[in-house]
Amino acid sequence: MDIHLIHSKKVFIFDVDGTLYSQPKMRLSMAIRLLVHYGFHFWKVKELLSIYYFRKIREDEAFGSITMDEQISVAARKAGVDVQKAKDAIALWMFEAPLAIIKKCAFESVLEFIHQIQEDGREVIIYSDYPANEKLQTLGLNPSRIFTPENPEIAELKPSKKAMTYIMREIGCSPKEIVYIGDRDEKDRVSADYSEIDYCDIRYLLRLLT
Repeated sequence: MDIHLIHSKKVFIFDVDGTLYSQPKMRLSMAIRLLVHYGFHFWKVKELLSIYYFRKIREDEAFGSITMDEQISVAARKAGVDVQKAKDAIALWMFEAPLAIIKKCAFESVLEFIHQIQEDGREVIIYSDYPANEKLQTLGLNPSRIFTPENPEIAELKPSKKAMTYIMREIGCSPKEIVYIGDRDEKDRVSADYSEIDYCDIRYLLRLLT
């Protein structure tokens, strides 16, 4: 897929984590913050374990169709910590704290590309496994629609044929008019394949934009 074919599309579906910003850079920054915090609060280390287990659960297909609250409960049980403490730690370190550094990790050329295609009248849609509203606001993005597993019509993690069927029905466009841009073959590319729409890896797009 070349840049001309990408530009010919009417609708652009973007993943968030690892697509709009550098996941390795974010993880390194957050790992340092976590180590410092729990180094000084070592008696709360089980909270850190609950974050670890939560991330692992989110990658396990066996837990892909249960709610986030249920996933947190499983993580808390594995870590041996109170569910509310696990919930608070996950909310802080996975959803709130990253907002302070997400701009520093952003792929600026991708953000500029998104603004450009929106100015050209193209539709930008977000499909993420995690809540995305606050991240998008911090990045200065205003997509036309946001799809996540919290939507009861989706209620599954990627890759989900059910989710893609719903998203495509909501978009109401031919698959040939859409491109899905993501960073993970096993999740994003498979999702695109479910709907027979073109897929563009973010690493390839970044090369095209330089």
